[in-house]
Amino acid sequence: MFQFILGAGLAAFILGGLSERTIEQQQPLTDLGQAAALGIIFALSAGARRWAILPRFVLVLPSFLIFLTILTDRRPPMPFFVAFLVAGFYALFITAFATAVADRTRQGIGEPKSTEETGSSAQQGGERRSVGRL
Repeated sequence: MFQFILGAGLAAFILGGLSERTIEQQQPLTDLGQAAALGIIFALSAGARRWAILPRFVLVLPSFLIFLTILTDRRPPMPFFVAFLVAGFYALFITAFATAVADRTRQGIGEPKSTEETGSSAQQGGERRSVGRL
């Protein structure tokens, strides 16, 4: 549920950025569709499921293109190279944040984070048993 709240917040953030464009460039239904689609993709990629890697893979390009559109159409105009770098940073940050939310949710559920942690805890337990037997 938390990831859907964050997805709605991201959609609102994007919709606010898209509304900063001139009135001639604004298309309310298209802007709403873009923001809602990116919010849903974020919510799906922030889920603690094995298939969530697919929406994370898809999340990078649309978020980059939307943020590039927001940054290049703003007033005063931003140089394209700077807008390109900032849009890339935003896209990678949102993807990393979705991954962090998914990992946090997975740890809260009680699933082990990786197989290495499972193996190391089993080894520690084995060492404890052998020390207790002596």
